[in-house]
Amino acid sequence: MRFIALTLVIVSIIVCGPQPHTYAHVLLREDSGKLSAVLHINPDDDPIAGRVADLFFDLEGRDISPIDTSVTISVQKPDGSIDVIQRQLDAKGDVGLKYTFMDKGAYALRLELSGQDGTPFTLSHTQYVERGQAANSSTLQHPFAELLLVISISAFAILAILGVVNKREIIDRSVM
Repeated sequence: MRFIALTLVIVSIIVCGPQPHTYAHVLLREDSGKLSAVLHINPDDDPIAGRVADLFFDLEGRDISPIDTSVTISVQKPDGSIDVIQRQLDAKGDVGLKYTFMDKGAYALRLELSGQDGTPFTLSHTQYVERGQAANSSTLQHPFAELLLVISISAFAILAILGVVNKREIIDRSVM
């Protein structure tokens, strides 16, 4: 019985414990179908206003060469202003950058590059930034709130398991 209780405790800790950081992505396609990309935005495809986000375009296409290919990434902010960033493709034909979404709102991302024959390709995506820079404290979470919740649930589960395992002993002691 104690083995079962110990097993249940270990399983509850594993299930309720810290979850690994996940990375989300968006599939983008160029109109001609010759170029596509998986756009990874970290953290979790849900950037936080005022914090640096990692953008990574994993490009797939027959007509692009990573050698000397210049890429232009433009980001149209919610107020209409545009940031233009120049990058080179890496050896695998991908491109990445760090970008800070300063305010909440819709950002239009646009990646432009030329194929081996000079054909221009454009990939577009609208990214919504809904987290960050909250003025009221009701949306802010204490950094240990989630950990405290997991510990509390685990402690309750352990007590419940011990109560079930030692039910007979508890009944005998309470009657005396």
